[in-house]
Amino acid sequence: MPPRLNHRKSTRGCRRCKARKVKCSETRPKCQHCNRHNLPCEYAPLEPRMYTYREDTSSNRSTSTASTTTTTAALLSSPTSTSTTLSIPIPTPSPFTSNLQAPHLTPLNTTSLRLLHLYITST
Repeated sequence: MPPRLNHRKSTRGCRRCKARKVKCSETRPKCQHCNRHNLPCEYAPLEPRMYTYREDTSSNRSTSTASTTTTTAALLSSPTSTSTTLSIPIPTPSPFTSNLQAPHLTPLNTTSLRLLHLYITST
């Protein structure tokens, strides 16, 4: 049996198709199902995707690795570049977690590390 092809599940369908659990064509402003049945079609607001990285494939590329490698530092130093885009949304702090403090951690000494190693390897 051949291996399955990787794919990404679309989560951007209209609310009516999601409620009916059917495949949405995702055409805007009306998907094909809502257009066929003359129903109002509404989409949920688009949320930013985490770690979106896109590199322009239309430009001519050199065969050398140095010219095709794009580092994060280069992307961050030139945010107005049209050939590469890096978007990392900043999480908003939750009011429920703002009062929590990190637990106090004590450093392990060499004796504790040896005992831990002995326990892990012998059991």
